[in-house]
Amino acid sequence: KYLSSKTDERVTSLLYPLMFSTDEKVRVSAAGILWRSEGAILLKRLNYLLLKTDDLHKQLCVINIFGALGLVQNVEPLMVTLVKSEDKEVKLACLDSLKKIGDKRALGAIIQVIKTDDEDIKAKSIEALASFPEPKVTAALISSLKTTSDKIRAAAMSSLEKLITPADMANLKKYFGTPDDNIRLFICKSIAKIKFVDDEVANFIKESLRSENENVLFEALNAVTALEAQNMLDLVMMHFKHKSENVRVCSIKTAGHFK
Repeated sequence: KYLSSKTDERVTSLLYPLMFSTDEKVRVSAAGILWRSEGAILLKRLNYLLLKTDDLHKQLCVINIFGALGLVQNVEPLMVTLVKSEDKEVKLACLDSLKKIGDKRALGAIIQVIKTDDEDIKAKSIEALASFPEPKVTAALISSLKTTSDKIRAAAMSSLEKLITPADMANLKKYFGTPDDNIRLFICKSIAKIKFVDDEVANFIKESLRSENENVLFEALNAVTALEAQNMLDLVMMHFKHKSENVRVCSIKTAGHFK
């Protein structure tokens, strides 16, 4: 805070080493002050350092700073590093920063990295897609739901929760017949969020209201409220004496919504 109010050149020389502190708050604060005073000069130096240094700690610090600053000028060096680096930690850090920046130019690089065999990098790449609200992205994420990997499916669901729109319902309907309760739960939540209903959706919710999975049942009850589906009240009332207190309370609240 003290240094941020100073313009002396000696202050700049003090701040540069602080950008590589082990304390994230310190390095981000130092970078923020230098960005305000040096602008493009700082970015040029950091870009060069990111692409040329063999010092892993400094590389990670620069990546972290780029994400914190959130500047579109930093996207290209991050993309290059993401694709070319063989270090897992570097790739994960680049994905975090590109997600924070959310510039569409990064989409191609992120999709390229999704093809990796490393499950952690693949999951982080899928999570990063949450910053890109495009139909082709949501379609790819919905397609990822059929994976056998719990980690990948969870990442896809997390991103879809932020991106899903009524336009994606046609793709979601492909999974209405799935026996996977995690996917059924997610679909119920999505339907409640986008408030889309037709005969197929109504039948899916009715089936979910008969589910033996308490979590699916809970989300199906919430969907009934969100969709104002009073015609499902009989199915809702069936759960007034459910063994789960959460389900009982939710069913009573759902029924009360229509009184």
